[in-house]
Amino acid sequence: PKKPHAQVEWQQVDLLKKNDLTPLSRGCDAILHMANLTKTDPAQDYEVASQLVDGALANQVRDFFYCSSIRVYGTALGVVDATTPANPHPQDIYAQKKLRTEKLLTEKFKGTSTRLRILRIGHVLSDSNVSRAPDRLSFKYLLFWGKTYPHYIDVQDATRAILYLLETRERLKFPVYNIT
Repeated sequence: PKKPHAQVEWQQVDLLKKNDLTPLSRGCDAILHMANLTKTDPAQDYEVASQLVDGALANQVRDFFYCSSIRVYGTALGVVDATTPANPHPQDIYAQKKLRTEKLLTEKFKGTSTRLRILRIGHVLSDSNVSRAPDRLSFKYLLFWGKTYPHYIDVQDATRAILYLLETRERLKFPVYNIT
């Protein structure tokens, strides 16, 4: 990022290459897993998440944040909250893979001291993609999603929400947070 946050260290790695990811979490208090290979290589996405968990556990990282998607709720109408069951649309492979990874992480962290927080983020818009938002409301899009409202969020608002959760992680009470 152009203006990195003072308490966040960004590490760049090519996740399409086989890497030992354990060193990435050495000395970390928290991991924010934002990488997404679901659209290009779902099997690799799952493997990368698994490796990051193994590294977090090996290095005793206290908090692990996984950026998932609001799309795991499928065609749920209206407000989605902690009581809304995840039920991805059968044709939405992306949402199905995100939910699969959420389940993998939940199982791997069960019974450990690492706190998992799943961030289900809406459709993030920035200056570079805001012009495409109306395309998402096309007739084809509405047919695919039914009457669901596409949950949009500005990139700056999404960033502030994620930073807030990172900064207040000691007080967080829930395993899943919707950011939309």
